[in-house]
Amino acid sequence: MRLDKYLTSIGVGSRSEVKKEIKKGNVTVNGKLVLSPEEKINENEDEICFKGKNLTYSEFEYFMLNKPKGYVSATEDNLHPTVTALIKNAAHKDIFPVGRLDIDTEGLLLITNDGELSHNLLSPKKHVDKTYYAIINGKVTEEDVATFAEPMDLGAKSVGGSKVKKQQDASNKSVGESKVKKQQAAPNKSVGKSGIDKKNITQPAKLQIIDYVDVTADNPRFCDNTDPTIIKSEVLSDDIEPKNTKTQISDNKKISPLEKETDIFENVKPLNDKIITEIQEYIRVVSDNEKITQTLSDTFTTVYVTIKEGKFHQIKRMFEHVGKKVIYLKRISMGTLILDESLQTGEYRALTDEEVDALKNRNF
Repeated sequence: MRLDKYLTSIGVGSRSEVKKEIKKGNVTVNGKLVLSPEEKINENEDEICFKGKNLTYSEFEYFMLNKPKGYVSATEDNLHPTVTALIKNAAHKDIFPVGRLDIDTEGLLLITNDGELSHNLLSPKKHVDKTYYAIINGKVTEEDVATFAEPMDLGAKSVGGSKVKKQQDASNKSVGESKVKKQQAAPNKSVGKSGIDKKNITQPAKLQIIDYVDVTADNPRFCDNTDPTIIKSEVLSDDIEPKNTKTQISDNKKISPLEKETDIFENVKPLNDKIITEIQEYIRVVSDNEKITQTLSDTFTTVYVTIKEGKFHQIKRMFEHVGKKVIYLKRISMGTLILDESLQTGEYRALTDEEVDALKNRNF
């Protein structure tokens, strides 16, 4: 590899910038000063130093991003900022997000240039778990849990007032008219004899109820996840002392298997005040906008949802299938990778060697 190309690939600067640095005498190869940008080097064996600092070459790089709302999961977009623009110190310019989170979804997003790992993590055939935290307008029931555990026909359910099918059709505007006609004329192999489109059938998903939130009082109150009539606390923030409650949960209340099972995500789910803020903002928007016809429930539910695929707006559509509405969504894990609790929204860090090894060595 040429020396200037190598320095550019690891993020030292643009091709013109690194050429200037080489000619200034700021680069050595195996301890010898090199002034020619065209110098051939072995990136895996030669010791290359820039301004006295030893440089190491890595073909791939991996970043964990806590994606904020308002960013699209793409490398470029004409209307919205992209998630890759948040990664400021990437050595490679060909990084991309592994999968997509909706523009209004927060949480874990892997950014890399490793195409093989991306394929292994995203392929439905690989059965990689992706767990999300969600706030739901409505009381999620054990019947819903059972429904999620079975294959679900999503059809062309609406999301945010617009039909999924319309959105999918709109994405084909750049396709030539003749090509569209051919696509329309071609038989849809995914449609079975029953007329059901297999592409709309989900794999079984895992739905776990965390808490109920009662919004009938002046201030929303957290309730027990097994009985919404038991008030946990009227506290709006995790650092405020709880007020007197109508009904106290007994100190010797046993921890349910569900609570034990979800402890690994305890530190990455939103704090209570964040949950309350999201609910109050949603209620305000729905109440102030006459065009929104959604019904406000007296009870909101916080849940974990684990899926093994990533269909268009899948989790939102699954809850619409059972007559409920997702008002907040955050991905908290993907395979063996769990969102770092220290990362604030919009922050990122490089994956550790152990995290990369765990993702690669999963039994794909």
